Amino acid sequence: MDRGFPDFDLDAGDLGGNLSWEEPLELELLEFYNVYMAIAVEDSDSTADEHQSFTSRSFLGAVPKGTKEFLIPPETALGNFTHFLVYLHSALAEQTTPSSSSEAPEETLNW
Repeated sequence: MDRGFPDFDLDAGDLGGNLSWEEPLELELLEFYNVYMAIAVEDSDSTADEHQSFTSRSFLGAVPKGTKEFLIPPETALGNFTHFLVYLHSALAEQTTPSSSSEAPEETLNW
């Protein structure tokens, strides 16, 4: 999945900019996306992002299907967070494995 986050907040320790992604090919059951910041759990047995575990999620907001970006407001505190997570949400439930990436912007937050 193509993803991106150019951090336009110039303050150290703060983030701001548009988080973007490509929508999946199958949209029939998709209703919206939930966006979080989270802390990655250190696991020496797993190096791939799709197998990464996360803790301390912080909900940033939701956007409807058809939307491929989410505005991270300027002055959003980085704190100890390491990743953005985007979960697809269907009429049934939120997916159990988010989209995330280790492509890090200048801050230590990964996307």
